Amino acid sequence: MDTKERKKSASRIRSRRYYIRHKKEILDRQKRKPVSTARKKAKQRWERSLRGRSYRAQQRYKRRSLNKNLTELDIFVLREAYKLAKLREANSTIKWNVDHIIAVSRGGTNRYDNIQVVPEIWNKRKFNKHSKIFFGCN
Repeated sequence: MDTKERKKSASRIRSRRYYIRHKKEILDRQKRKPVSTARKKAKQRWERSLRGRSYRAQQRYKRRSLNKNLTELDIFVLREAYKLAKLREANSTIKWNVDHIIAVSRGGTNRYDNIQVVPEIWNKRKFNKHSKIFFGCN
């Protein structure tokens, strides 16, 4: 490992430690920080543009297509998963999410064998990785 890489690694470690120590302050600052009017206008322009509209249409189509060929079992498991997540939230101090084992962005579906209920923090860290890879099984 050369000097440049060691410096980068050390910098990352320092940044992580700082974030862990000051996490609450950082999150509070982010909540208070308003979105600039220029940024809001830029977002509105993009959403009205042809690219923005076509992107939204593709996302709607993708979400709708997930629910098209679901069997009664798939629908039942999906509903039960959401109920289980709410129940776990009521009985614990942490938030729970319904997660796709294979992310929708990676071709996952809403089938019963691709749904799991996990803590929200895991789901956010996992992002769109396969669960086995995220937990180090493969």
